[in-house]
Amino acid sequence: MIEELINEIWLEYLNETNFEANYNSISYITDCLTRSYYKITKQESHEDSKNRYYRASGRLLHSFILDKLAEKLNAKKDVYLKYETPEFVIAGVADIVADDYVLELKTTVKIPDKPNEAHVEQLNAYMAMANKVYGYLLYLSRVNGSAKSFEIAFNPELWQLTQDKAKELRKACLDGYIPKPYKPRSWLIKACKHCEFKGICPHKVLSEVDLNGCATLADF
Repeated sequence: MIEELINEIWLEYLNETNFEANYNSISYITDCLTRSYYKITKQESHEDSKNRYYRASGRLLHSFILDKLAEKLNAKKDVYLKYETPEFVIAGVADIVADDYVLELKTTVKIPDKPNEAHVEQLNAYMAMANKVYGYLLYLSRVNGSAKSFEIAFNPELWQLTQDKAKELRKACLDGYIPKPYKPRSWLIKACKHCEFKGICPHKVLSEVDLNGCATLADF
């Protein structure tokens, strides 16, 4: 009974702090488009309690550190940014925007040797929308509190890819078809195993599936 209550508490916290799923959100555009489509169209997911705790605890730590960091950097936090064209809208909330850079904070179990490509794409989009030429990805370990930052220069080609994906995700959601992931195979091999929609996804890449059957438009 107590174990079930703990799971309910984590779920309630996530539901209280979740933003409404929308195809304009940069976090959905830079993620696997197939998974984003399922989230936006509110398909039933099968998320286990361990993953639920992982997300909730990360959000709590993120919020605490971000408040302190913004204060010490004398910078704005939770800055809403938006890029709009007649064909699509890209919007998101950047963690920190200073006079000459953008900073994104990511909590993780293991500090990476190089930044996650989806995180780079998200930060790159914020740089474009905030008109900054460089930014920082800051990783914070949930295990021991250590941190590591990566300086990222703005990449116009990556920004164009993000815009193409924004068009695709919007079209898929409005027209009702399941988009392809727009992710490299190396990313899918790991991510699909833990995806809450792997039971219904037609594009999933698991170890027993032929990778040649899941080509994406972002094999870069």
